[in-house]
Amino acid sequence: MTSAAATLPDAPETLARARIICATRLPAGCGIDELDEGRMSFDGTRFLLRERGFSICYTQAEGLYAQLDDPGQRGRMELFLDGSVHAAIASLAGLYPLHASAVTLNGHVIAFTGPAGAGKSTLCAALARRGLPFYADDTLVIDPARAALACLPGHKRLKLWPEGLALAGLQGEELVAPDYPKYFAQAPVHAQPAMLPLGALVFLEEGSQFSFAPIGGAQRFARLNDDHYTAMLRNRAGRPDAGALFARQAMLARAIPMFRLARPRDPAQFETMLDQTILALDGIARA
Repeated sequence: MTSAAATLPDAPETLARARIICATRLPAGCGIDELDEGRMSFDGTRFLLRERGFSICYTQAEGLYAQLDDPGQRGRMELFLDGSVHAAIASLAGLYPLHASAVTLNGHVIAFTGPAGAGKSTLCAALARRGLPFYADDTLVIDPARAALACLPGHKRLKLWPEGLALAGLQGEELVAPDYPKYFAQAPVHAQPAMLPLGALVFLEEGSQFSFAPIGGAQRFARLNDDHYTAMLRNRAGRPDAGALFARQAMLARAIPMFRLARPRDPAQFETMLDQTILALDGIARA
């Protein structure tokens, strides 16, 4: 990989402006009353989310509304604003959110994806402790219109379960919420807030021993069609037809270097796994 930082400030600035909360009360008639608690709705133009203690509404025309009814849920509302809401805003802006955490290596973004609980944030925080600058937590946004597939720098704080904090060697800051015992934390080394090309997308899996291998063929296309909410948001934004969705997915499957990382989840083997992961990443960085 050759280093090539993108100098395209328009996408980050557009996204940052869209994330500014314009009102702390939802507009009348937005449709939130028709949504059950704990659900989100996205029809391709309007995003609605209703959780215990807060509600959120976003459209490109009207902006972002966030209503906090229970101050004890402020941390959880921040999680949703930085996760699903951020992904919806990015999707409507023509960007491509991935359910991934990321570090940087040699001027490229190395993203790790997998289902909830796969260890994405813990791994990236621990890699940052080993000197790979932390780039994004849980949601990584890329611009598919750019030839280098430029990534937008992360916008939110790291959050970890207590066992993740211990493995990463970090101190927790405040609790996210009393009923959601993750802790906000600061990664030891952060990347500069610049757009960088995506160097690799690594899929995390559990295995009896460490292995790191490229993903090829039709698996590349299938792997991008995960069942996380980001895929739903991407596929509904702007109400594209099936042909447009297929073409975009095929282009990204061809363009993104993909790898599979399987490893034991035994905490006693965590530092050895870090050594092996860094060696594997060094190998693709030199390729």
